[in-house]
Amino acid sequence: MSKVGYRLWSFEVKKDNKELLREFIEEFRRKTWLYLYSQRFSIDLKINKYTECYVPELSRVLWNNVLAKGNGSIKINPLLRVRIVENGVIVAGGRGGPVVFDLSKREVRFQRKVIALMPESTTRAIKEDIQRFKLKFIVQFTEKKIHLIAFHDYRRPIIDSMPFLIITIDVNSRHGFTVRGFLFRSSGVSIVARLSLRPCNHSLRWKEIRKLQHLYDVSGKYEYYKLLKAIHSRIKRLNGEFKKRVVHELRKIIRCFNVPTVIIVDVPYDWGLRNTSLQRTLLKAVKAIRNMAYYENCIYIEKRASGKKCPLCGSWMREYKKTRHTRLYQCNQCNLIIDRDINTCYRLGLWVLKCFLKKPELAKVFREKIKHVKVPDGF
Repeated sequence: MSKVGYRLWSFEVKKDNKELLREFIEEFRRKTWLYLYSQRFSIDLKINKYTECYVPELSRVLWNNVLAKGNGSIKINPLLRVRIVENGVIVAGGRGGPVVFDLSKREVRFQRKVIALMPESTTRAIKEDIQRFKLKFIVQFTEKKIHLIAFHDYRRPIIDSMPFLIITIDVNSRHGFTVRGFLFRSSGVSIVARLSLRPCNHSLRWKEIRKLQHLYDVSGKYEYYKLLKAIHSRIKRLNGEFKKRVVHELRKIIRCFNVPTVIIVDVPYDWGLRNTSLQRTLLKAVKAIRNMAYYENCIYIEKRASGKKCPLCGSWMREYKKTRHTRLYQCNQCNLIIDRDINTCYRLGLWVLKCFLKKPELAKVFREKIKHVKVPDGF
């Protein structure tokens, strides 16, 4: 089975059309359930299946989930085909798509009504992706939002010549994401990206949550429950924005150079992240990076690498200095002083050159580049 990369854009529904969307969703669910039950029990019901635009092939997979659950509590949100137009000309999708995305007017139309407006940045992103990839589109309706999903089959790049790009990412439960990008040309190697992406610190918010939870348990007042719900929503929103930021920064690096790219990530073991405050945030961000790599047709690898080994000679280093945001290590043989997370990025790059691409001559050039980086950069 071929891998599929997808990208999602969300739009807020206009207040005037929320009732229209709600009625359509209820009608869609009712007719889809009739269709599923007729397929399951071989009943020849003459019902409107909403044609191919409204009842997708995904309903067969959905029915298997229904059998596994044993009840009808699974929500079925409409998945509809899309027609994307610009200046009256169809640029993507089919003619029979019931949902129209007008890029020139920046409107989303359904049943001849404008139900949402597209930001200018989203319009530009859709145009750029249509030009770069051979995309298929589908739209999903929910109670509050409209989700436009673009997807295509993953095509693995062939790296047999230069230039090419290697992006190494170290994931740490306390320090977030440390990113380094290395561009290899015939003239040599250069470091083109130095990023340190740290998620929000929610320690003060969790203290407030524990206080409010105690007050709610003692008094039972609904006001405390509302405050708890508001703080949880804020934490969820900030974590979602962090995930989007990570993907946005990596996508910007990849499209800036537009060369074959390898993304290699050092993901901690599950037991290493268990019961930490950033467990779900970091793992969701890694999952988003994997999907982005497939969407951008990059090679994605997960590999463990220790930041305590010297990238030049391979010997174990000793701790030199430790602060709140840095962990410096020093090699006794090479006298190299380097941050532990940055060292992991360098060692991942060396592994890609030596073992994955099997280019030891480039690994020697890369080591010469590392020798000049004797102080931690990016801090």
